[in-house]
Amino acid sequence: MDLEYELADLRLQVDDARERGRKLLAALTSEQLNWRRLPGTWSAGECLSHICITDELYLNGIATAIETARRLGMVARGPYRFSLSDRLLVRFLEPPAKFRTKAPKRFTPLRDHESSALLEQWECTREEIVARMERAEGLDLRRVKLNSAVAGLLRFSLGGAFAVMTAHARRHLWQAERLLAGAGFPEPRAAANAN
Repeated sequence: MDLEYELADLRLQVDDARERGRKLLAALTSEQLNWRRLPGTWSAGECLSHICITDELYLNGIATAIETARRLGMVARGPYRFSLSDRLLVRFLEPPAKFRTKAPKRFTPLRDHESSALLEQWECTREEIVARMERAEGLDLRRVKLNSAVAGLLRFSLGGAFAVMTAHARRHLWQAERLLAGAGFPEPRAAANAN
């Protein structure tokens, strides 16, 4: 992971995740979207839903941090350097997942998903992230701080929050894509009946 970053780099990461999510959702039937390899594991739909739920919770704190920083005139030009805590959290979230952790209850996705509704949520959440990034343009991404939506005592920079969100999305997109490529993943009914 690079020590320095720019908001434009993080925006490209959001765009990449958006495209990966679109492709995944476009390719799956409802059965495939909701299929679980084992009880207690997540489906591809749950992986994407979890990303959206988590991002939506972080976006509220990000909006507040941005407005406070604007009011206080906390401006600076990049590139910015990640703090040690930001860097460690992003590294922890990057795929492939090295440790499996249980999502806090408020981040737990619903079980059954319909492709079009999940795609709408996916697109809406990506748009909100981009809008917050645009609003953060020119702010000091390292000095502006916000509390974690997971653990209230944990604080990280505004730039770190955007980096955490993009790494988190990559982690669960990787999880969903791995599920699709794994043994036992169901073929679409039409393809199965054609054989």
